[in-house]
Amino acid sequence: MSTLFPDRAELETPGHPHSPVLASFKAGLLNAVPVGDGSFKVTADPRRGRCVIRREDDGSRTFTWAPRNTGGGAGDAGSNPDVRFIINHGEQVFRKVNTGVDTDRVYLLQSTVLETSRHFFWMQEIDASKDQEIVNSVNE
Repeated sequence: MSTLFPDRAELETPGHPHSPVLASFKAGLLNAVPVGDGSFKVTADPRRGRCVIRREDDGSRTFTWAPRNTGGGAGDAGSNPDVRFIINHGEQVFRKVNTGVDTDRVYLLQSTVLETSRHFFWMQEIDASKDQEIVNSVNE
């Protein structure tokens, strides 16, 4: 059961025993293929996933995406994520993508330093009203 104040065990995973979780949210991974004119065709990875942002021991922040395990805790992103990279303040932006369909919840994490570094996700959190709060926590 998730609580407002999770205990330390819920905020850690086996691969990161001392890295506090700054944000965690359910999201699917989208595979993107360029189609020209700066747009992309995205297809959903069928696995349910979770994105986790952690503060590492050296002060850096990491962003990971991994398939969700059945445990469901805040740190449930597995010890071997499919996507893992360091995020530096001001060097990437997480934003909603205008797909032309109002109900779509597609988001892009893109580097502001290397434009070809982009990762697409679709929100799997039930409460869409919290999406902007999640965006803000990633962009902090």
